[in-house]
Amino acid sequence: MDSTGSDYEFLFVNDGSQDTTSEQLLKIRQEDHRVKPMEFSRNFGHQVAISAGMDHARGDAVIIIDADLQDPPELIPAMINKWREGFDVVYAERTARKGETFFKKRTAALFYRTLRRMTNTESSLSVAPIILNTKHAVMAMGGFSGSENWPKQAK
Repeated sequence: MDSTGSDYEFLFVNDGSQDTTSEQLLKIRQEDHRVKPMEFSRNFGHQVAISAGMDHARGDAVIIIDADLQDPPELIPAMINKWREGFDVVYAERTARKGETFFKKRTAALFYRTLRRMTNTESSLSVAPIILNTKHAVMAMGGFSGSENWPKQAK
């Protein structure tokens, strides 16, 4: 992230994990003030965790990536470059779904086909869950309650 030349923070939403994630995040936080752990009392689900993270974001853009690193964080600088070109939403597209079962691949394809029909929006069946949204895009998606945390932009 330092190579991007941007200020940044990492919000980690621990969605009720029962392992040592909390302790590890607190240890990392002691070494790096940009790490901001958020702890849920139990698993509330993936989308709730994403919304909570977006509610507490304070930057000009939010990047959502799953912590399992199925999708490479090395894509983030290229996504930031696209944002700087003026895009409000940037997402990665998978070229392969390595290590996933036939069932997982079929249910993912079904999900994206259903999403396309429901939203009447063209989207790839291989969109990866690594997405950059500007603060304006986040507010347009529903004005998340934490959007007031974002600094106002000068006109």
